[in-house]
Amino acid sequence: MRQGRTPEGRKCGSLGKLQLLRRSPRRALGAVPPVLMTRFDVFANPVLQVEGEPVVSVAQFIAAVPVTILSQPVARFDAAPEAITYALDMLT
Repeated sequence: MRQGRTPEGRKCGSLGKLQLLRRSPRRALGAVPPVLMTRFDVFANPVLQVEGEPVVSVAQFIAAVPVTILSQPVARFDAAPEAITYALDMLT
């Protein structure tokens, strides 16, 4: 295998520095043991509405948010408690 390529033949880093957070599920070619299933699980980040605009809740990056910008509330998400709970449950 040539250096800089993955086993599938694609170039490493072909997506640049972006990571696909909302990838779609893929079918397995054969029977997959339950132990390996967690590798293929797809977790969609919930999309919430802030001032009429769709915003993706990327809870896995919550530690990167500086405390100094959390002083003023921007929106309330009372209408979507299950989406927020699901996003935070993905962290555990």
